[in-house]
Amino acid sequence: MSQKIKAGFIGLGSLGAPIARRLARTGFDVIACDIAPQMLEAFDEPGTTRERDPVATARQSDMLGVCVRTDEQLRSLAGGGSLFAAMPKGSLFILHSTVAPDLARQLAEQAHAAGVGFIDAGVSGGGPAAIEGKLSLFVGGEPSVVERAMPWLQALGKSIAHLGPVGRGLEAKLLNNLVSIANYGMSAAILDLGDKLHFDREQLRQALMAGSAQGFALQAVPGPLRPRGPGAPGAFDSLYELLKKDVDHARLLAPAADVSMAALLASCQSMLDHIQRAAAADQGGRSLSPPSEGGRVALVTGAAAGIGRAVALRLAREGMSVGVLDLNLEGAESVATEINARGGRAMALGASIADRAQVTAAVAKLRAALGPVTVLINNAGMTAFAPFEELTDESWDRVMTVNLKGTFIVTQVVLPDMKAARWGRIVNISSSSAQVGTPAMSHYVASKGAIIALTRSLARELGPHGITVNNIPPGSVMNTLMSEANRDRMQISQEELIRTLPVRRTGEPEDIANACAWLVAEGSGYVTGQTIGVNGGRVMA
Repeated sequence: MSQKIKAGFIGLGSLGAPIARRLARTGFDVIACDIAPQMLEAFDEPGTTRERDPVATARQSDMLGVCVRTDEQLRSLAGGGSLFAAMPKGSLFILHSTVAPDLARQLAEQAHAAGVGFIDAGVSGGGPAAIEGKLSLFVGGEPSVVERAMPWLQALGKSIAHLGPVGRGLEAKLLNNLVSIANYGMSAAILDLGDKLHFDREQLRQALMAGSAQGFALQAVPGPLRPRGPGAPGAFDSLYELLKKDVDHARLLAPAADVSMAALLASCQSMLDHIQRAAAADQGGRSLSPPSEGGRVALVTGAAAGIGRAVALRLAREGMSVGVLDLNLEGAESVATEINARGGRAMALGASIADRAQVTAAVAKLRAALGPVTVLINNAGMTAFAPFEELTDESWDRVMTVNLKGTFIVTQVVLPDMKAARWGRIVNISSSSAQVGTPAMSHYVASKGAIIALTRSLARELGPHGITVNNIPPGSVMNTLMSEANRDRMQISQEELIRTLPVRRTGEPEDIANACAWLVAEGSGYVTGQTIGVNGGRVMA
């Protein structure tokens, strides 16, 4: 190039640093920037300038490239448009980070308002390929802007695919990563199968490589999961988390109700679990990230208070993402906020479980935001008191619709996700009253007894799909049902109630939550169709 282009580059991680080095070696006047002192110090490319301040870097740049790890880091860096405002009018912003395509489109609008061109250029190939200028680039942006960026892109890539407007490059990059996950994950899954057949893992891998199964993915597993470069783990424990981030972003590429997309992404999550285990085995069994429960998405109905709230909080502590569903949306939002404040992931969902359209919309929203649902706690329900002879058709139908039909609807709506994943856990919350009978509650007792029967039928039907279905009939738990007003209707005092229980106390919502956490765990896969009484000894099977 006749005149050196001032090229700022922010983010000197395991991929960013090699890109910046390549630009310097092909004639760009590189200003290298990273807010982490150790990353900046490690960048020692001759002829480059190092800068700690991103805004100062932006002010000096004809072209500014960014390669940070997370959406949050990129938002913070952009500063609501302040980064673009600092850039010279007519300069170019080149995004190499793998982030949500919608975020790229939002930032492109900010850049346009500041008179700055914007393209997204997803990268495939890794650090060594960047140094050699042999990356594959997936580019999104207006044709005229992409053309102006060609000196930069040609310095880095052996393959440059312009796929449409801003965001399309990142969408293609996410699809590229799903293919990689499938390749590496299937190879790791086959080696896991070999483990179960008592093969020596490495010996089997070498044997397969000598046959028709040879391929880069089989050769590389688990190498792609090893973090590379100074400070490479960054905000993540391992590359597993980066790949999982890509799966989460890919959930936004198709309509939320697209079951085929949900099935594909559930399979990708399963492949990631295999990759994770392969990497752990390669490092002498040391786990690289939380156990598999950490990748699950749970839906808890009736979760705004009482047992449902306790279950949602407990599953979040186990590392699951949680959909907090309740007719009381304000209460659900309070529980979701509590989970998120503690570092978990939760989404509040307002819906009546007796309304199929509301449930379908809520599950679609949860699936789009957090992923396919593979854990379901059917806890929502209602109680009512009336002597049998005074029961009306309306009262009977209302209790049956909420308690029994609601359980039917929610289970049916989430079942495609579980079948696609060939893994699922369903826990139905019934009542010990259905086991012993309670006066003046025949409609409630009948609805809960039907749930116990439904549990057994579903356990037989869904077991071949890797889905377990169990039932917990709580005893006297201190929730709304056991409020003072309801105990008055049942004509029993708290002291009298406690004297009937061998453990001499009433239950707490956490008692039920603990049992739910066990039933939905990976290690409980041989338990299905069971009634697990958590009742203080009220009923002894």
